[in-house]
Amino acid sequence: MKCLLPFLAGVSLFFLVQNINAQDTAEAEQEGKKAPLRISRIEGEFGVGWQYDRTFRNSGELLARAGIELNKAYNLNAGILFNNNAYFTEYISFVNAAVSLSIVPLPFFKYFDIKVLYIYDDISDYKTRSHSFIPFISFNLKYGGIDLGPHWRWTNFQGSQTIAESMIAVSIALTPLKTENFLAGAAVANFDEYYPANFWDIYIKIFFDYHFNQYITFDNSCSLFRTGVDGWTAAFYGFKARSVIKVSW
Repeated sequence: MKCLLPFLAGVSLFFLVQNINAQDTAEAEQEGKKAPLRISRIEGEFGVGWQYDRTFRNSGELLARAGIELNKAYNLNAGILFNNNAYFTEYISFVNAAVSLSIVPLPFFKYFDIKVLYIYDDISDYKTRSHSFIPFISFNLKYGGIDLGPHWRWTNFQGSQTIAESMIAVSIALTPLKTENFLAGAAVANFDEYYPANFWDIYIKIFFDYHFNQYITFDNSCSLFRTGVDGWTAAFYGFKARSVIKVSW
């Protein structure tokens, strides 16, 4: 299925980078040098969710993601989500690459990341597919952050001519409750890795993360999102709850 291609491409790159890293490490050890590429973190996650809105009623979702971090500065992630209700099944997959500007030897740049996100959204039952390309900058602070960038999307409805759109992608998060093992906060956004929405399709999310230990993290979130007609004139909003377990080493 086409929806698997971005996820499989990301996982293939994951294993390719891992293999290159192993070869570079072996060669560096033979020469008594430090490997140019070092895997500093590997991460995987699996989650389930439930969604309700007045249009499609109840929906259930499954999601999975794999990620790798190199030299504590470069990240590559790939994920897939299945959303099913009584009317259709939706498949969303993504590939996300990021570089931390902390590699620049200037104090101000340590707060910024540059990211590129590609999302493929497929609703085969309605013969509807879209491709989203979102390059954006992340501004990271101790108690929150802002993601901002352009969002280009190409959508095909039931075999008709492809529609090209451009808009602004924005996400604002606050994390006022932050300890060694617990993180809680809220976000307002019109996109994320599983949500390539329109500019005015803003959702509000409350999230709670608990670090069980250095390897396992539990993420829980509740979201309120717009359904219905354009902009903020909708008469009803949908609700989503999601739980995710992350394993990293």
